[in-house]
Amino acid sequence: MSAGVRRALAWAVGVICLVVIVGLVIAAGLDLRVADGTASVVSAVVAVIGLALSVITLLVTPANAGPAATTVAVRARGRRSLSVAGDVQGSAIGDRSKVIGPSTPSSPPAQSPGAPVRHDVSASGGATAVGGNMVDSALGEDSERRTGEDNER
Repeated sequence: MSAGVRRALAWAVGVICLVVIVGLVIAAGLDLRVADGTASVVSAVVAVIGLALSVITLLVTPANAGPAATTVAVRARGRRSLSVAGDVQGSAIGDRSKVIGPSTPSSPPAQSPGAPVRHDVSASGGATAVGGNMVDSALGEDSERRTGEDNER
């Protein structure tokens, strides 16, 4: 169910509740005995609807349903802009940039409990934005990344 549908349903329930409350207040002003009986019926109906919705939710929702995965938003605006939502490893970014030597072994990504973290990465005007880890990379004009024996030169 989309967020718009959920919002419309929430508003509809709110309006219905407001109408029922106003109706009960008017009924109480006219005849308290009628209002008492009406309130008893309304509360019984609301209790049955709540029970039915609870049972439906339990039956429809899978037992292993965890937090929903989030989407990744990546935006690069302008000439020479670069946006990366995840990790960057062993990359040469920029004019005349070089990665020299073997790359280090990558470590597995850390598993966090719950929903994945949302990456919202944006770069503009020639900027570089990385939403994760940047490892073994050369970033910028004329930059170099050297490892091991190549690093001693």
